[in-house]
Amino acid sequence: MVAGNAASNVLYSVFSASTGAGGGHLIDYDIALLSEPCMLLGVTLGVICNIAFPEWLVTLLFVVILAGSTFKTCRAGGRRWREESEEMREKKGEKEVPLEEGGVLLMVWLCFFLLQFLRGDKEGKGIIKIKRCGLGYWLTTSSQVPVALLFTTYIMYANDRQQRRRRHGGRRSTQDHISYSSAPGRRSRGLFGIGGGLLMNPVLLQIGISPQITASTSCFMVFFSASMSSMQYLMLGMKEVNQALLMAAGCSVTSMAGVILIQRAVGKYGRASLIIFTLSTVMVLSSISITGFGIIDIWKDYMDGRSLGFKLPC
Repeated sequence: MVAGNAASNVLYSVFSASTGAGGGHLIDYDIALLSEPCMLLGVTLGVICNIAFPEWLVTLLFVVILAGSTFKTCRAGGRRWREESEEMREKKGEKEVPLEEGGVLLMVWLCFFLLQFLRGDKEGKGIIKIKRCGLGYWLTTSSQVPVALLFTTYIMYANDRQQRRRRHGGRRSTQDHISYSSAPGRRSRGLFGIGGGLLMNPVLLQIGISPQITASTSCFMVFFSASMSSMQYLMLGMKEVNQALLMAAGCSVTSMAGVILIQRAVGKYGRASLIIFTLSTVMVLSSISITGFGIIDIWKDYMDGRSLGFKLPC
């Protein structure tokens, strides 16, 4: 569902940039490149934890993270609203999608997918025969750590070299200044594998990225990580695939409608902070619903005598 939702957002963002409707790039490909390798590594860790952790712990962690992200997003929205009241800024950029960055992102995704394929499905069937939860299985799984760090290091080096060329060439625009000054924040997020829309949106807003670029960039990264997560769950024997595909299609259509509506509202009222407040509202409602339904599910498991402890990741 998340992959379908993100896909429609990415298509809209790319189309807006190519037609000039978005006033330039809505996706910051530098941020996506630097963060994506460790986001994909986090997907693998998340899948393992989701299988091994008891439901009450997963619910608790999700609520804590969601509450913190909601607070930061609301605070960023208030700050952005005050800034918009003082001045309205327009940004211009190139209209074409950078093929080099897109190619590197695709290569990162394919590398992680290949490692998942080598590891095999829940029966251990893959390109090579690996015993489920055996030495080869965990060596293949842990190899994603150096792969993520290698890609992150390369991208950091390439970004720094590009910024040096721009400065020496005397072409340092406002957007270049924002990208270069926020580089340390990007590095820390990449190295620690912070990702996902719930975390990326508040973080990008905190370092001064505009709401439009924040929303588009976050969806762009989520599309890669969600599609990777979907592949892993499919290989682990996820059931009701047809129902999931149907719901993904529904999410894609409704998400596209929501993006178009909010972009028209921003264009009409000149308030990009509307994006932040909309996101904050959804996050608040999500926190309430996740907490409520989580407590109900945990109570049912307790009354039915089901185990509330940790489970084996295999």
